[in-house]
Amino acid sequence: MLAVFSHEFAHFKKNHHLLKMSAFLLILFAGYCVLHGFPEFMMWYALLAYTSIVMIPISWHLELEADNMGKVFVGGEHMITALEKISIDRDPNEGSETHPPINARIRALKAH
Repeated sequence: MLAVFSHEFAHFKKNHHLLKMSAFLLILFAGYCVLHGFPEFMMWYALLAYTSIVMIPISWHLELEADNMGKVFVGGEHMITALEKISIDRDPNEGSETHPPINARIRALKAH
């Protein structure tokens, strides 16, 4: 529980919520400028897809950064144990739009 809290506290301490919102708005604006001449329905659909895809590496980077800062607070072994516990019911090699695969997160914690 402490490892999860330290990860979430790291997001807060590093202002990840502001960074993610700023990146989202910047990507949305850039995509809008590029796609502005398209038919409206197509433009918004493409903009949603574009923004979702471009945000993935940003989200993953912020998650790995929060893991590393959490490691400073509680230690790497506690972070790894917490990640292993939450991977019991899921494929540890599968990531999501917001989080990298758990195995990749564990490897990153061991590497630093």
